Amino acid sequence: MNQLFLSILLVICSFNISQGQAIAADGGGAIYLNKNEADIDNSLKRGYYVGPHILGDTITMLLNKFENDYSYYKESGGAYSTEEKIVLKAPIYKAVKKVNKYYEKGVKKNKLAEASSYESMKRVLNIAIKLRNYDTRTVEAGLGKLKTVKEIEDYLYSLKFR
Repeated sequence: MNQLFLSILLVICSFNISQGQAIAADGGGAIYLNKNEADIDNSLKRGYYVGPHILGDTITMLLNKFENDYSYYKESGGAYSTEEKIVLKAPIYKAVKKVNKYYEKGVKKNKLAEASSYESMKRVLNIAIKLRNYDTRTVEAGLGKLKTVKEIEDYLYSLKFR
């Protein structure tokens, strides 16, 4: 009986991916974010960034931390078992990937200066890594409406953490 109860509880908990979160407040043009009240299971296989980044080792390490925080792999059952990549806070993840792609292409084609690209990418990654631990529903909704890298950066730079 206890094993049945534990099995049912485990199944219910595995479907509940949402985390306990505090509410964000919007005031005076800036969005103030409050920390999450819960965190994700760290026993799952985490994502990682592979290879050196064109902007250097610091960006590589930050991208690896970002991937580790925002993605994990869940094994699917069945006859042909595969791993499914699960992305947390998808709008933030996609926005950072868009910014990264922009800077990688710009630097490779000599259209962007490496020093300023490095600083911008580092700042965006640090903000994104910090956002992982905050309630970001309003941020995610806001990022979903933005089209350009400049808009994404300006939006992320305007965030205030409590």
